[in-house]
Order: sequence, then C-alpha cells, then structure tokens
Amino acid sequence: MTEFLRMGLDEEGGRKEYSIRLLQKFGKTDPYLTPQKVQELWIEYSKHDTLFSDYTRGRVEPFLDILLAPNAIVAEIYSMDEEAPLGSMMLTRVLVDFDALAHFTLWNGRARGKEPLFLEMMRMWMDEFRLHRLSVEATGLSKGLLRMIERLGFYHEGTRREGSIHRETWVDLEMYGILRSELQDKLQEA
Repeated sequence: MTEFLRMGLDEEGGRKEYSIRLLQKFGKTDPYLTPQKVQELWIEYSKHDTLFSDYTRGRVEPFLDILLAPNAIVAEIYSMDEEAPLGSMMLTRVLVDFDALAHFTLWNGRARGKEPLFLEMMRMWMDEFRLHRLSVEATGLSKGLLRMIERLGFYHEGTRREGSIHRETWVDLEMYGILRSELQDKLQEA
C-alpha cells in the first residue's frame, strides 16, 4: 500500500488519525487495489444517489473506467481510528503546468474539520504536477459538497447548464476553481 499522507486532526470527540492511500495512478494500480477492494468501492459508491450520473448508475463498466482511468489518480481517505475507508479523492484531466480536475467524496457527508487533509492533498498535487490551478465540477444537487468546496477556497466560476443527467433529468454542473496562490493563502490560514 502506498500512503500519500497521514494526518491527525482535532475533531469533536478528540484527535482522529487519517491516511490517504493510493489506489491507482495513471492506470497503474497499487497492490492495495485488490478485486475485493474494487468490490467494496463499488458497493459504497452505489449507495450515494448523487455520485453517479445516469450513464454510470448501476453499471459496473463505466465505474471501472473511472476508477482505472489512465489519465487519473485515485486515492482513498481512510480513518485509522475506525479502520475503515471514509471516501476518495481523485484527480483527472491532468494538464501538467496548467490545470487538473479534482473530485472529493466522503461517504458520511461529514467534511467539516477535514479541510486540512484536503488542502494538503491539493498542495501535493499542485506541486507534483506544477499546476497553476485546480478545478472542480459538481451538480447543484450536492449542497454539502458545494459548501465544502467553497470552504477549501474554490471560487465559483460559472454554471454548465444541463451538464449532467440525474434520474432522467438534466441538471446543471457548477464550475469551481482555485489558483496556486489562493491555495497557498488558504494553507497559511489553516
């Protein structure tokens, strides 16, 4: 298992330890991504209504295409205290020296207090790929995710009208971005 980052955070109820574990990087899977782990991820992702568009929902092949994409990095957020995965972080559309698309998922929806974990991972990605900016796209259905994205310092940059489909209804995608300099400012605040 390749661990990107381990961090302790002071949360309600005491200090909690988290690990960010690599699942795959640019199509090369980590030994940690076993067939059993893929099945666990599929089961967990399938529980979350807004995570998949109608294109992916209920279909394992598109899920595997995303999970194993040759132009992506996929990592698991793991609670050391609970000895269980809590979510995932993914980077796609990586354009070295320019931009990449970040994806954040927490199964329990409780992101508050975990911002330093996400910010540090964003810094590591920006440094590794010399990114000028990071982008995020999320449906307006994910209000909690949008609040978390804004707490991380991302700025709303526009709306892609009817950019995704959810339960046979076209929904808008909200576009967000953060520049390297803005992330550095946010890290100094944290």
